[in-house]
Order: sequence, then structure tokens, then C-alpha cells
Amino acid sequence: MAANLWFAVWGLAGGLNVMLPLTFLTRPSDPLSLKGLVFDPGAVRIAENKNLRWYQITMFYAVVVLLIFVVLNVVFFLTEG
Repeated sequence: MAANLWFAVWGLAGGLNVMLPLTFLTRPSDPLSLKGLVFDPGAVRIAENKNLRWYQITMFYAVVVLLIFVVLNVVFFLTEG
């Protein structure tokens, strides 16, 4: 188990040794070239969501996941006897 921890530490160190120099040595991409590749919350219109059905709204799934999380925590951690 200690070996797994050290593999993770050395993997992190190796990744940082590659990632940090590459981050500082490369130029940032043009924001227009990233359009459609990344989520832009400012581009989403709230008026468009009013026409969606209840199961098409992301807030519905966020609430479902939160409820499942709470129920599983109660089942596995509070009823631990």
C-alpha cells in the first residue's frame, strides 16, 4: 500500500515537471477558436430553457443526484450499527 502512495507521489511530480514548463512556454489559444469546445455560461439564454420539458432541464438532474447522494449517505453512514 505504501508503494501505491509513492507511485502516486512520483507520478504527480513527473506530471507537474512536464505540465508547468509547457504551460508557461506555449501561447494561449484564441478564444474564438475555442468556441463550441468549452462551456460558456454567459452564452446560455435563460429564456430558451422555459420551452424545455421538466426532464430536459439540467437543474432536475442536479436535484436528483443531490437526493441520491443524501439518501446513500444516510443509509451507509448513519445506519451503521
